[in-house]
Formats: sequence, structure tokens, C-alpha cells
Amino acid sequence: MNMVKHFETYRTSLGKDALDGCAEYAKTIPTAKPEIYPTAFDYLNLALKGAREAIGKEDKLGYKSWVNNHQRAMTALLEKMSAEKIPAGKEITALLDFIHDKGWKWYKFCSKVIIMDITMPLPDSEPRTVPVVWIPRYTEQYAPYWKSEDAAVFDADEMGFFLTKGRRAPSEMQVVVDFKLKNPGTKFLKADADERTGFFKPIARVNSDDTVTDWSLPLF
Repeated sequence: MNMVKHFETYRTSLGKDALDGCAEYAKTIPTAKPEIYPTAFDYLNLALKGAREAIGKEDKLGYKSWVNNHQRAMTALLEKMSAEKIPAGKEITALLDFIHDKGWKWYKFCSKVIIMDITMPLPDSEPRTVPVVWIPRYTEQYAPYWKSEDAAVFDADEMGFFLTKGRRAPSEMQVVVDFKLKNPGTKFLKADADERTGFFKPIARVNSDDTVTDWSLPLF
């Protein structure tokens, strides 16, 4: 295990998802042990320090413990932030308007699952209606959706890519949806240079002992 690389890629991935103002927000959140770390910000810094010290000592168990603690605390913080900002209720339009203004990373830490049927126009045949599910992340709490073969499932990262205006032609999206239906539990990670070929990985293999691609998923 390359702890240095793992830690660097963990922090890089997390930095892409950090919600605007999360550091200042963390300073306002008290912890259960205020005599040790008064705020969530203090605890998060303690966890990062512990991870760095474990790397210096080549202590893999200690490193894993501290990074997992940091991940849990950071996830809880971002979920709390999202819960306070994401529109209440079941109105999809209000949620999409919010995401349009704030970005998909806010959806990544909310608790809303969106289920719909979409009709995909095809160039050489009748339009096809496909069940689609949007989930925030590929974590165990959403496993009943992303492990199912009944719908094409996309998380916030994927939607941020695929729903960008003009990103995909309908025929190309049909290929992606078909792949998802045939391969439940896979995540789109990147496209090639001309964005015509996608690179997918099973959820269990998104992160490895050396590299963190999505910090919100199991790290090891």
C-alpha cells in the first residue's frame, strides 16, 4: 500500500466535492467531546494530523483508522450542510433549479432519490422508455437501487457529466443507458478525448489501496 499516494488522492477527490463554505461551517458545529475538539473543524484537523503521523510511522492500521474517521466526519458535515440547503418536499423542479445554481455536488450529499421513466429518441426506431434512478452516491444505503437490474442508475458525479447541455447525443446516451442496465453497480469515471468512449468500473473497484478516485466510497 502506498499511503502517501492514497492520502494525496483522497484529499484531491475530497477537494472536488467540498461544498462552498464548508470550512467555516465546520467551525460552527460542536462535537460530542468539546473538551478535546470543540468543533467539527477541530476534529477534522485532528484526523488529518493523525493520518499524516501514521504515514510518517509507516503505520498502515493507524492510517486507515484516521482516514476512515475523517471520511465519516466529513461526510456527516456535508450531509448536514446539504440538508439545510436542499429544497424540502418532493418537487423535482425545485431540486433541479437548486442544483443548476449550486452544482451537482450538493445533490451528492442529500438524501433524495429520484425515480423516473425517460423516453429516449432513437435514430432508426421508435422511441424507447427506460426506467432511470438518480442516487446521490454509490453507498450501501442506496444499494437496493444500484445493485438492481430493474433500472439504469446514475449518481451525482455521473449526472454532472451526462446532463451537461450538449454533452451527449441521444443515440450515444442510449449506449450508456443500455450498458448501465446490463451492468448494475458500475460507475462511469471518465471519457476518452473525444468523449465517445466511456470508462466504467464496478463500485468495489473504484478505489484501491493506492488510489482514491471517489473519496465518498469505501476507501480500502
